[in-house]
Amino acid sequence: MKMLFNKIGLWSICVYTIAICSSLTAYSAFAEVPQVYLIQNSGWMEPFFTDTNSKLKPLVTALIQATSSEEQDIVIASFNQSGAIAGESSPRIIYKGKARVAEVTNAVNAVTLPRRQDGKFADADFKGALNETFLNVLNRQPAIIWMITNNKNDPNNSPDIIANTSGFYQLLRDHPGIGRVIAYPVTMPSQGRYFREGGLMIYALSFGQAADMPLDQILASSNIRRLFTKPQVRIKPLTEQPVIFEPTAVFTSGIEARIDKGILVLTGLESLKQGGTISIKGKLNSNYYPQEVNSAKLSLDWASFGKSRKHGLPNKITPASLHGLPPGGIIDNIQIDIQIPPLPSLWNADTLFSNGYELSGALRITLSDLIMSLSPDFEQQMNSIFGLGQLPEIFYPDRNIRSAQTLLPVHMVVRYPVWPLAIASIAFILLAAATLAGIIILNRERRYKIEVDGQLVNVSVRPFKTKPVYSPGGAKVAELKGAFIGNPAIKSATEDVNIKIR
Repeated sequence: MKMLFNKIGLWSICVYTIAICSSLTAYSAFAEVPQVYLIQNSGWMEPFFTDTNSKLKPLVTALIQATSSEEQDIVIASFNQSGAIAGESSPRIIYKGKARVAEVTNAVNAVTLPRRQDGKFADADFKGALNETFLNVLNRQPAIIWMITNNKNDPNNSPDIIANTSGFYQLLRDHPGIGRVIAYPVTMPSQGRYFREGGLMIYALSFGQAADMPLDQILASSNIRRLFTKPQVRIKPLTEQPVIFEPTAVFTSGIEARIDKGILVLTGLESLKQGGTISIKGKLNSNYYPQEVNSAKLSLDWASFGKSRKHGLPNKITPASLHGLPPGGIIDNIQIDIQIPPLPSLWNADTLFSNGYELSGALRITLSDLIMSLSPDFEQQMNSIFGLGQLPEIFYPDRNIRSAQTLLPVHMVVRYPVWPLAIASIAFILLAAATLAGIIILNRERRYKIEVDGQLVNVSVRPFKTKPVYSPGGAKVAELKGAFIGNPAIKSATEDVNIKIR
């Protein structure tokens, strides 16, 4: 499958920018972390700044508006090599504040191509610019960083661009604070007075764990998909979410399976009261680009099951291996067999009054003995854009990566019939009524007539309580103990007194 790159025209960028402004889309989740936009302005970028038909600044403006909301804090800065331009640091902050349209447009247009005191253009130091951003611009706080560059790194005007750039790539790969790195190659032919360029690269990286999810959300947004019609290049990490499972049919009677917002939802599990196997047919979609999976072993297990980490029942995925999976490719006729332990009884207290049972967990699809390579089409297209003759190593899969895992959240729903709940509710009402009646009875005194030597006296007593019995003359002659049911009992009666209950 031939992979093409993004070809963005000036008119489409302008139209897209107007659409973004009019839509007033707000990314509340993105505002959790700031974003930094670094624009390279060293000598190799000369064609993008001097060509009258250059689309660089419209593209950068559209990028900022597509990836941020107007109330989000952003930084727009240029970068070359620290110390190259007297009195200027690198990165040089052009704008810091809210991502308002007017301020963004003015800041991007203010980025220029500076010259050193000797009249030459500045060199570029990617690694230095990124480290300075971490330390001084961000003060080591989490952020999303975008780098707009022609992918040529030349500290001290060294002609060995690929070797110089390797240190930058090593930083991206090994820095523990960088969680995610992606790139968008953009075809943008530009002719300057001194150089000619075929295109540029836009890198995006998350600095700090708190920036990982916001970056994922931005990359999945409709605005970024409209700006870049081709998938982003995955650079880091390559060990997470290598494939995406999509169910197409369920072989187990009564069970239904669907994907809802990335979660595998299973319904109808009430047919598996004693547990058992759920067999689902589906397909695996490669989530890699531009990497090819040459070969890998497949396995499936529960990463978590309910409140427990996992249960010991084995799962199965068929086939047990894959070969020759291209970027974005699909493997049909995948079958997963999920083992479900016995489900709680419909009379269980946890399920009875909820009219069912819901359980969440996560399945883990593991690719082991993983061997990857780079798509030949991608390598050819990259060389046609950047003309390096040798693709930088950052785009080749790390040979040390031998396994990758996809976590698939699972939500299981069991729906029980209503009649057990009705029976339990009636029983509960009856029990509550009986309890209330018993409380009333226990707290109500009953009046009894007691005959003492032929004369009647009245005595009131509660169930299980004791009251003294007095003769008409006022002498205590016995004790009366109340009963819950039936007549009370006479205790401690005086021997020479005749006492009985009438």
